[in-house]
Amino acid sequence: MDYQHKFQLMEDALREYYRFSGVGRLLKGIVHNMNGPLQSLTMQVDLLKHRFVMDNNVLKDIALGNLSGEEVNEFVKRRQNAFVKFDQMNEVVWNLHSMINMILVKCEHEDKDGRRFINLNNLISEELELLNANMFFKHQVEKEIKLDEDMTKVHGYYVDFSMAFLNIVQNSLDALEGAPVKKLSIRTVNLGKSSFIEISDTGHGIKKEIMPYIFDPFYTTHKASEVKAKHMGLGLYLSKKILMPYNVQLIVESKNDATVVRFDIPNLDFQGSSAVNGG
Repeated sequence: MDYQHKFQLMEDALREYYRFSGVGRLLKGIVHNMNGPLQSLTMQVDLLKHRFVMDNNVLKDIALGNLSGEEVNEFVKRRQNAFVKFDQMNEVVWNLHSMINMILVKCEHEDKDGRRFINLNNLISEELELLNANMFFKHQVEKEIKLDEDMTKVHGYYVDFSMAFLNIVQNSLDALEGAPVKKLSIRTVNLGKSSFIEISDTGHGIKKEIMPYIFDPFYTTHKASEVKAKHMGLGLYLSKKILMPYNVQLIVESKNDATVVRFDIPNLDFQGSSAVNGG
């Protein structure tokens, strides 16, 4: 087995590892976020169960005429509050239902291994919804999302574009963690012959002397003690390699502590065949 073939096998293995580790991190976050609503739901159910046991005794007293009008009014108020609790519980159940649907949608995309027409706006919306499992992203990052309604579709593997997009967004989130202004901007624009996805952040930026090496495999600015699965220096490298068969150009610019990453994507022609050949 020659060196080039060995390198290709290693690259394919790394791509699969990053693909599934990324999905795993997202699903782990979603499942973790289910714990809060489930605990709240359990407490509400126990409280209502206790309250209804007490209310049964009150109903007997009302039937026997043992309560005053004021006591009856208090009972009615408690019953009304119980209905408010039911509405709250219903909202919790709905949130859990939404989380489960997100997992199912993600798994459905991962299970489909064939090429298909992909609406990039929908893909971005779905991935950002999944990222709400990240509490830093959800609560601390200011988000500006502008998606061009005329954005055309691409033809390829959903997981390729999903993985490349998430790699860049994760890089932005890493940069924003220590930034005074935490803003993530994402936009799509259809230019006719091509489209682009642009992801920008107000993090620490990329130093000029580092820029020539950002697409090198295993190149990272993180300290050795911080280099784990998500800081191995493979995000940009793999994103570029994944999108190369589609003729997608990945352009990175950094200025004044702001970084902009742009996916330049050839559009489909009018016959519906692909100007990009996903591999």
